[in-house]
Amino acid sequence: MIEPVELLERRDKWYLADGQALIFAPTFPQFLDIFGFFDPIHFLDHKYNPCWNISLLDQRDKEIRFLLGKTKWYPSFLQQTFFSEEAYWDGVKIEVKKYLTPNSSLISELTFYDQVDSPLDVSLILWSIIDLARIDKISFAEDFSKTILKLPKGTNAKEAAPFYLSLGSNCKPQSYVVLLADKMTKKLPDWSLTPLSEKISGGRFSNENYLENAKTSNIFCYVGFQYPIKLHAKKRIFHGIMNTGSTEKEVSQKFTSTSQDPPFLSTKKYWQQLFHSVPHFSCSDPYLERYYWYRWYGLFQNKIEENSFNHRYPCICEGIDYFRGHISYSAQCHVLETRWMNNPQLAQGSILGLFEHQKENGFLPGRIDAGRIWENTFYHADWGRVILALHQIHPDMKFLEKIYPKLVLYLQYFDLERDKANIGLYDVIDHWETGQEFNRRYQVINPKADQGEKFRMKGVDATVYIYNLQKTLARIAQLLSKEKDAKKFEQQAKKTGEAILKYMWDPDEKLFFDLDSESLESTGVKTPNAFYVFLTDLPKQKHLPALTNHLFNKDEFWTTWPVPSVSLTDSEFNAEAEWKGRRRNCPWSGRVWPMTNSHICDALGITANRFQGIFREKLVELLSRFVRMMFFNQNPQKPNCFEHYNPHTGKPSTYRGIDDYQHSWVVDLIIKYVVGFRPAKSGFIVDPLDFRLAYFTIHNIPLRGHEVSIIWRTKEIDGYLPGLSVFVDGHLIKHTERLEKVAVYEL
Repeated sequence: MIEPVELLERRDKWYLADGQALIFAPTFPQFLDIFGFFDPIHFLDHKYNPCWNISLLDQRDKEIRFLLGKTKWYPSFLQQTFFSEEAYWDGVKIEVKKYLTPNSSLISELTFYDQVDSPLDVSLILWSIIDLARIDKISFAEDFSKTILKLPKGTNAKEAAPFYLSLGSNCKPQSYVVLLADKMTKKLPDWSLTPLSEKISGGRFSNENYLENAKTSNIFCYVGFQYPIKLHAKKRIFHGIMNTGSTEKEVSQKFTSTSQDPPFLSTKKYWQQLFHSVPHFSCSDPYLERYYWYRWYGLFQNKIEENSFNHRYPCICEGIDYFRGHISYSAQCHVLETRWMNNPQLAQGSILGLFEHQKENGFLPGRIDAGRIWENTFYHADWGRVILALHQIHPDMKFLEKIYPKLVLYLQYFDLERDKANIGLYDVIDHWETGQEFNRRYQVINPKADQGEKFRMKGVDATVYIYNLQKTLARIAQLLSKEKDAKKFEQQAKKTGEAILKYMWDPDEKLFFDLDSESLESTGVKTPNAFYVFLTDLPKQKHLPALTNHLFNKDEFWTTWPVPSVSLTDSEFNAEAEWKGRRRNCPWSGRVWPMTNSHICDALGITANRFQGIFREKLVELLSRFVRMMFFNQNPQKPNCFEHYNPHTGKPSTYRGIDDYQHSWVVDLIIKYVVGFRPAKSGFIVDPLDFRLAYFTIHNIPLRGHEVSIIWRTKEIDGYLPGLSVFVDGHLIKHTERLEKVAVYEL
């Protein structure tokens, strides 16, 4: 079987994470070729750098310089090999493993491989530069074996969550020094630029601490720990360690961990356990196979554990750097992906962690950081559809009882604030809250919408999301024996559905459009949101030309790499991320966004199940192109996930530096359409689309306490007969020789 940690190996990546609170994923790293960490880390959403570096000194107290050779990256660690650039030290090789442990420690593990004729004594210096202006408190262990920092300075819980860092090693230093210096020198990992280099003599520091002389915080503090290392024909291991945590006691105790496994092994096991918590998938298409596992890696990398300040439930951040927050627009994606895990905790947390901060009027803050709730930020999301999808896999009445009143309140907010005319269509009021800024769909209503000015537009996306919520609330009310509520929500859904078809459908253009909220006139702007209606049960046969005439039209949306965020015919269309002559960070003026593609894939999947036609073939084409787009130069060894892509070239927004952006769903699409697994009322359906695969295998799909495995072979491979085989709890229950629809009615 595939081992995902090994499968994802590559040489061009550097991200490291613990799946708890800590991540090392600098957007434009400058210092990957050193023993330590000088580029930024993030503890939750707080950025900190530099962490530390390690320097080696010879018997004359001169630095021994090393050059980076080979690099290998795995989800669990970064492995680097260094060689000395000096002839005298030619026999010394240092292998460095950099990793983040499951308990949020950042470790640089140096292994010395020496082929020298006689033992050599060197001094290893673990050192750091600390900007006292950023530190609330700095202290040291009694024996000066480590330093402890509290950050950030002058914080309060409303602005940033305080946290602690501690720097030390797996062994006690022989000597130390703490120095102060003006800020003239840049914070660079260059030993020769530090005052520490002037304070070492005979391989030792003076054991002095000048910190008490600090009369201002506008200075740098240099901390150095010295360790003796004897080089001879045996390997030696040294750990540079920075612990992170929410209390001083926590970061101090991590140096004396009681774990039976060494930290590197425990980290590798932790990542293996994460991958073992999801269905195991393999197939003959290297793009689909690798991307399946790469998406799981991205989700785990951006995961935050429960009880992390404002994060009262486990959740997934939207991405790295600025996006280290629990954001509602992307949380809907995370629910669809993580519902396939062997327990629903993370999927449920992705919902509850946001609704825990809901306002009394039902308004849902769009972003939760560890120490800050973005009170006035809002994003539309398809809560109804994703919650029902989660319930199909992991039915949990207690969860439904908990979330139901919050969803009712959320709907009330929309009814009161976003549909003041009471017609069943819902308003978008600024270009940020759709997550689709810099798009002409808003400009036709307010020419200054792209400057942040308010407006009112009946949004197709916003209204479809509420329609799905109304349908879901009716279903949950039935499950909770609230028949009166169920009828009310059914009537609301009927009203909204009729309004969508009556007002948003243009019979001449044969497309759905946003509307001006006052006049109910169509904006006339063709966007992929028009196809979101096909995520519902509303479209009839007469609405299918929206797909056949527009989505599949190469002159509008069916580009080399579909689907652009506006039609190619739009007056403001731009493939190069520009809006009005300026390249933007997050433009929706023609770029391909994975978020949109995920929506459109599901819209086609639902349509293919409801109508005859070319929709299955087109879904295969779209999903195949979608996945292949997210590989550098379509190299199957190098998956990525950036915010947006060029619809003609497939080039990603590398200029943003934001890879592994969890703002879409892909695992869910692979399981539903490549494997063809869909839950049904009392059983499930297996209906794979024809991706021309020689084989695929998926084990351990969770379904209401059972595990389902599905095997497809065009010929006998590894003991499985040709055809489609379906197993429940290890027992073969269905086999067919062809790739065709199979129904299992009872579990």
